[in-house]
This record gives sequence, structure tokens and C-alpha cells, in this order.
Amino acid sequence: MQNSQTNEDFVQRINGHLKSVKAIDFQYFNDIQELLKTSSVIKSIENQTVYLANGIEINLQNLVSINQHYAPQYADYQNVISCRC
Repeated sequence: MQNSQTNEDFVQRINGHLKSVKAIDFQYFNDIQELLKTSSVIKSIENQTVYLANGIEINLQNLVSINQHYAPQYADYQNVISCRC
């Protein structure tokens, strides 16, 4: 699957969810590089960090996907994750 999305497009996608009251699915890496999942509403975005209503803070560089739309630097992760047993 080819992904021509840019970082700017991905950030615009995140901003598009900013006023949503519906929970969004996130995949992200934590500080020790564990791939985690959560669902939450976006509270705010400041200084390259997404603040979620559930208290989680995700640096944009560690954000793998929102609602299964993958960040450009993790575009190949959809294939990697689907291969996990």
C-alpha cells in the first residue's frame, strides 16, 4: 500500500479531530518504545504534543496512527502490525 501523505497532511488530520466529541483510536510509542493503543478525545495540541482527555500525552513523532490513518514515518506499520501473530 502506497502512502503519499505528508507530515503536514497528518497534522491537519489530527487538527480535524480536535473539536470532535467522539473517541478516536490512537497507536503510539511510549518512552520505552512499546507500541500502545488507546481511544480518547483530543483535549489539545501544543508544542508537538497531543493531549488526550484520558490524560495521555503523545509526542507527534511517536504517534503511529489515528483511526488507522498512519503517520508518514510509520506508513509501513500497517503491514507489519497485520503480520503479528
